[in-house]
Amino acid sequence: MTIYDIYMNEKKYDFKIGKNLFEIKSFNLETEKEILISLKKIEKNNRTKEETKKIKASNFKVIIHRRMQKLIDLLNGLSKLSNKSHYKVDHEILLECENKLNEEIRKVFSKFRSYQKEKKIRSESQTKALRKQFEELRLLIDEQESKINNEKN
Repeated sequence: MTIYDIYMNEKKYDFKIGKNLFEIKSFNLETEKEILISLKKIEKNNRTKEETKKIKASNFKVIIHRRMQKLIDLLNGLSKLSNKSHYKVDHEILLECENKLNEEIRKVFSKFRSYQKEKKIRSESQTKALRKQFEELRLLIDEQESKINNEKN
């Protein structure tokens, strides 16, 4: 049994369907776990490049799901502070906490350069699409204005 197998089989990382707080819709977690288990049985020296790539991709998906689950659990614990009646909620502190969390989230995602590049590409393509729609709208408005002006004359 490898360290990875021990890591995957620990009770605290057992994601049961009823307990999931977070689900990534672009992949099936159970399928990714099965892929990892089956590919990890192949010795490292005997794996093809495709198998190695698939292991890395599946590993990322499983780990990111696990870590997001932990973050959501922690945030839910923080939200339980709103249910207590034996202290007064300080809105200034909540605002500071929210700002700090947003700042840390930006820092984390900025470390993924490929994600930032993809995000920029998507943003640019959305901007182009909006500009095209705006230009088409402007042409329609111009046509309508010219029709109105022609009718007046």
